[in-house]
Amino acid sequence: MKKSVLAFSLILALLLSLSVSAFAAKAPAKADTEEVVELNWEEFEDALAERKLKGDFYVLNAVTAQFWVPNTLKQIELTDDEVETGITAYFGDETEDHGFEGYGFYVTYYDGKGQTLEDYAEMIEEDEAYTGLETLKINGLDAIGYYETDQERGIDFQYVTFVTDEGYILTFAYWDVADEDYMELAVIMISSIMPEEE
Repeated sequence: MKKSVLAFSLILALLLSLSVSAFAAKAPAKADTEEVVELNWEEFEDALAERKLKGDFYVLNAVTAQFWVPNTLKQIELTDDEVETGITAYFGDETEDHGFEGYGFYVTYYDGKGQTLEDYAEMIEEDEAYTGLETLKINGLDAIGYYETDQERGIDFQYVTFVTDEGYILTFAYWDVADEDYMELAVIMISSIMPEEE
């Protein structure tokens, strides 16, 4: 059975009862430059209450960013290899042990060497491994969202990428978003990404 991944627009409709159109994430990766999907943390408070979700904010000191993590996911200690690849944080459910089992997400942060968000979006658009490219604005921050299916593991990933003012690439990778319940949770977590409060 072929899995499909829901786009941000449909998940927002499910979570916030918005009337928006949706498209399959298996479509060619092409950014809709005229439509920007906006996510704001304050809009998701009702969704958290309805689902009785508990969690805490995690501060990513390297970029003075913070994001909300549900109690169902635990922080996993990074291996030396993961650190070398740019992974700065890793969270997973009780089944996760560095093998993308179950559900979770990780965060990467590395020097983009002058690359802009537009440059990065163009690179994703040209790579056939990625689909469903969307232009996002998360708590006022410009970002892009896109998907990848790992055929070998049979896992669908949702990525969200920012480019900092200093030219660093900050990416959040969530799996397995073929599960609609986890995809909804991933969108809630994505909507929480914001600068650290001073």
